[in-house]
Amino acid sequence: MNGWLCQSRVWLAKACLVLCSAGTVISSAAELLPAAPSESPTSAPRNLYVDPAAGDDRATGLAAQADGADGPLRTLRPAIRRARPGDTIHLAPGTEAARDIAVFHDVHGEPGRPITLDGHGRALTGTEPLDPAQWDEVAPGLYRCDDLLPEKLLTQDDAVVERWFMLFDGQMNHMGRTRKGKSLPLKKIADLQPGEWSYEATGHAFYVKIDPAKRLIDYRIEAPLRSDGVQISGDCSHLIIRNVVATHVYNDGYGLHGKTRDVRFENIQAIECGDDGFSAHDDCDVVVEGFVSLRNSTGIANTGASHSLNSRLFFDGNLGTDLLFFGSNTHTISDSVVRCSGTYSLRMWADTFDKQCTLVLNNVLLSRAGDTGPLKVWHGGILEVQHTTILGLAFEADCRSVAFEHCLMGGKPAPEIFLSPAGVWKADHNVYDLARIRIGNDAYHVATFADYQRVTGQDADSRWMHFDVESEAAGLPTSPVPGVGADVGRLPQPPQ
Repeated sequence: MNGWLCQSRVWLAKACLVLCSAGTVISSAAELLPAAPSESPTSAPRNLYVDPAAGDDRATGLAAQADGADGPLRTLRPAIRRARPGDTIHLAPGTEAARDIAVFHDVHGEPGRPITLDGHGRALTGTEPLDPAQWDEVAPGLYRCDDLLPEKLLTQDDAVVERWFMLFDGQMNHMGRTRKGKSLPLKKIADLQPGEWSYEATGHAFYVKIDPAKRLIDYRIEAPLRSDGVQISGDCSHLIIRNVVATHVYNDGYGLHGKTRDVRFENIQAIECGDDGFSAHDDCDVVVEGFVSLRNSTGIANTGASHSLNSRLFFDGNLGTDLLFFGSNTHTISDSVVRCSGTYSLRMWADTFDKQCTLVLNNVLLSRAGDTGPLKVWHGGILEVQHTTILGLAFEADCRSVAFEHCLMGGKPAPEIFLSPAGVWKADHNVYDLARIRIGNDAYHVATFADYQRVTGQDADSRWMHFDVESEAAGLPTSPVPGVGADVGRLPQPPQ
């Protein structure tokens, strides 16, 4: 075995235990690595087809319909291994979620010849139905399983349990727990009620409670046995992921590690994932055009030295943190709607004081949709906000610099702005309907706005005025002043 492949096996064993369809463990690195193409690099692009219902992994994948050896593959794994620059992998459309995962490890297209995965709107789900044979009834209606996940995974990474949930008859139950927000402790086994679950570290056992008069199978319980919907790792380049829905995985809908260049995501969704809807770590450069993030622990969490360009995002119902950026990186969000419902709305900071983390918001609607915390930037953060509407959300900055231009800020409850005098504050052409602006120990209100303008030298052409945010156009609030706030016509609509 050559050294590179040996290192890859070790990395994969430590980084992730990915469970494929039917719940079996992918334990070999060779299963995840792309096969070296024997064809010429200039060969014509091909279409590879994957059909979870009618496919066969012994086929070539070169035909969409089952036709012997030339028919579709059953899973994405061999399709990704066989893909060469210019190829497109097609997941067969369907309303039933595919119990599969897309893993790209050291996969490369070429400039102008990307490898493309087109999900055609189909969902990749991380869950598998509970096997009643694995569960012992230890009390009336109380069932225990001590081999649901490999013991090594549970003991090495407590975060798996922090992300965990169960589906009861299709409904996600995370028991009030979430990875990056307020989270309840695990419930005591004796206190479980029908339709609930818990975990006991002693014996690494999971428990579910049902009505003693019913059978376990009656509840249609499923458990998340796959870590991510789309997973990119190692060194990857020139990839396109489009029209994929990632749902009910215990980690991220789209999880990126290692190094990526020219990797694009188009028209993707992450729904009810255990951790982040989308997360780029390490040295990943990505472009996201069209992303719906619903009821995940985190809407988006980009960290490390990653960089991202994001447009046409729609976030709603996320639990822990809606927007999370930290490290030494730069990110842009444009033409997007974020309905903030997590414990935290925005958290952003640099990982050390000598570095900076930059976020640019352009034509974004940020609105309060739950009991969430303020937009908060600190530790080397640089925030630039343009043509953005902020409703019902306070803003706190103890960072390098903040710039607000052509922004609308108001709503209920009336927001407050808290600024550290140590940072740079640039603002103009804004409309405020605030409770107050506080800079250090000095607070300014509507009656003292002129004093604020004189002392700070900012907001010379801004207004502090009451405005009604109840008026709507195309389902989104409009600005009382033309050219200020988000342009409603460029914002994405709620998903159907």
